[in-house]
Amino acid sequence: MAARAGIEPVLAFFQACAAAAASEIEKSADAQLHAQKLAELRGIISAWPKLSPELRAACLAVTRSAIQPQ
Repeated sequence: MAARAGIEPVLAFFQACAAAAASEIEKSADAQLHAQKLAELRGIISAWPKLSPELRAACLAVTRSAIQPQ
């Protein structure tokens, strides 16, 4: 079902983005802090296919509410 919904290609893209970000993070002064945040993001990316549709919708809603201007 996930493949039909197009989730796998997006996850592969996000995993590639996380890997690219990791290589850039290592160059910064705040490498440790950024590495911790990146590890959290990788955890979310890897868990995404296992989440129920309701949890995915909730995660998206919380994320969107945080980035939209009030």
